[in-house]
Order: sequence, then structure tokens, then C-alpha cells
Amino acid sequence: MDARRADVAASYQRAIVRALVERTQEAADQTGATKIAVVGGVAANSELRASLPDATPAPLALCTDNAAMIGSAARYTEAVPYPSYLALDAYASR
Repeated sequence: MDARRADVAASYQRAIVRALVERTQEAADQTGATKIAVVGGVAANSELRASLPDATPAPLALCTDNAAMIGSAARYTEAVPYPSYLALDAYASR
């Protein structure tokens, strides 16, 4: 049973890494980016690092979740009252 769980977890990780790598390379091609940086908590994943050999990964000590930073930044913005925040749309601006 443990071997099966490990196999499922490894397969799931491999599929996610493959999708991230494909989308990252596609975005770099579309934007003309010549360099890719791998940062944030996901940058600690060794399979992702190995799958992007030409990318520049952040040092492992700096590959942390940024939830604390986001929470701290929220202190300086005006609160959006309920239920208004449910109508907000999140999208990439670039």
C-alpha cells in the first residue's frame, strides 16, 4: 500500500511539473524572455529545478511560501467589505 501511495504521489508530481515547465517555456517563447527565474515555495521542488536546467533557481534558503508577506501587505490596503469581495476578479495584468 505504501509503495502505491508513493507511486501515485510521484506520478502526480511529475504531471504537475510537466505542466509548469510547458507553460513556463511557452510564456517565455511568447514574451521573448531569454531568462527564467524559479522562485517562491515551488522553487524548492527538486524535480522542477531539474526540469528547467536553463532557468536560474533561487537559493533553497529563500524558497519559502510568501503567505506572511501577502498577509502583511494586506494590512496596508483598505478592506473590501463582505459580500463585495466575492465579486472581485483576479487576473494577470501582464
